[in-house]
Amino acid sequence: MKKLFLISAVLLAVVVSGCSSSGGGSGDVTAPTVSSVFPANGAINVAVSTTISVTFDEAMDKTATQAAFDKCGVTGTTFGWTSGDTVMTFTPASALANGTLYSCTVGTGATDVAANPLAVAKTWSFTTVASADTTPPTILSTDPANGDDNTPPGSAPISVNFSEAMNQSSAEGAFHIFGGITGITGTFSWVGNTMIFHPTAPGLVEETLYNCSVDTSARDVAGNYLATLHSWTFTTGTAPIVTSTTPADGDTGIGVGSSIVINFSMAMARTATLAAFNKCGLIGSDLDWSVSDSRLTFIPDPGQLVANTTYHCSVGAGAVDVTYGIPLIPKTWSFTTTDTIAPTVVSVSPAEGTLTVSNDITTHVVITFSEPMATVTLLSNVPGGTTLTGVWSAGNTVLTISRTSIWVADSTYNWVLTSASTDVAGNALNPVGETDHDGNTTTTYDWRWKTAGSSGIGSWAVGPSRTYTP
Repeated sequence: MKKLFLISAVLLAVVVSGCSSSGGGSGDVTAPTVSSVFPANGAINVAVSTTISVTFDEAMDKTATQAAFDKCGVTGTTFGWTSGDTVMTFTPASALANGTLYSCTVGTGATDVAANPLAVAKTWSFTTVASADTTPPTILSTDPANGDDNTPPGSAPISVNFSEAMNQSSAEGAFHIFGGITGITGTFSWVGNTMIFHPTAPGLVEETLYNCSVDTSARDVAGNYLATLHSWTFTTGTAPIVTSTTPADGDTGIGVGSSIVINFSMAMARTATLAAFNKCGLIGSDLDWSVSDSRLTFIPDPGQLVANTTYHCSVGAGAVDVTYGIPLIPKTWSFTTTDTIAPTVVSVSPAEGTLTVSNDITTHVVITFSEPMATVTLLSNVPGGTTLTGVWSAGNTVLTISRTSIWVADSTYNWVLTSASTDVAGNALNPVGETDHDGNTTTTYDWRWKTAGSSGIGSWAVGPSRTYTP
């Protein structure tokens, strides 16, 4: 009896343990949904021989899902499942009726393999073709048309417009294109009854005769085959190219005041070409056409080009020639600027001609330049013969000169900045129309001032050269 009791206790423990473990898991609790249906909701002219399919977003319980499907109100027991039990296909027992609206529903009794029911019933409808279609499809037009002799080369699409809805895979398989003896690969897309072939890059070759055809294996949605082979030919034209640019690709040392010039192989459509030009990332509205619209000159706004910077330029395939609208073969290039602008003197202190400068040791000569300097060569008579020291500030644009003792009272100080003074790019100082103390144009920057005293301005004389380098 004790032995029987012990066995019963063990079995009870196993049952209790099994029940408690099922509550500790994290099973699938997400409701399945319908991803798509075929025929699509609202579809018309559906073939009466069609099958009906429903695609779910996860694997479904076949029995529950088939039972929840109303089979669009038609008879039949043939179901098929594919794609890991996510696609249910129903084949009616007989052909559907012509010109009839069919409504279909998959109810919430449909469940996934984890027994989660469909969150919302899926309902849709479609209409079959009005009467049995026995008319073969025809080809209404092609683009390029037969005999076209200026088809754009490259990846320009080729389209075939059919007279009715087609079985797309059969039409794509029936399409052939050859250039000389070379087949062209590509992809297909559809817009209504129009099949569009997109050649794989590099696509169609310039000035080449192409032969296209759609053979009689192409059929419409009712299964009617194209009655006769349809063939046509076209010839590609010459694509415009960029023949040269200024600056050229890889150029360095380009001045910051430069223009950008693009030369094309033929006259270009202005609006399309301007839209396809990235202006090298610069701002400017000065765009001029010349040489019968085969040359474009772009002048960036002042200050847009910065020294020691690389600029990347491009003209894309949106640019087309003006005659046939053939896209440009895209062009990219880059160039690097340098500083070609000569530095100038913005101001000096004490200013030219000042007569009452303090001779105190706190008086400093301050020279402000238009840009950072690499070296400054300065001449001065410096009465009293003492050492002058220079300190740079403001990014090497301001030079402050101090004297190690007081300035000589009632004395004239003459100063000359020579062309040996250069900016960091090596451009010599530009005196911008300066004149010397006699009124003559000079290549130096001259000025003088006088410490306070009773006498007038002294005579012009300068002493040794001094160089100040940051």
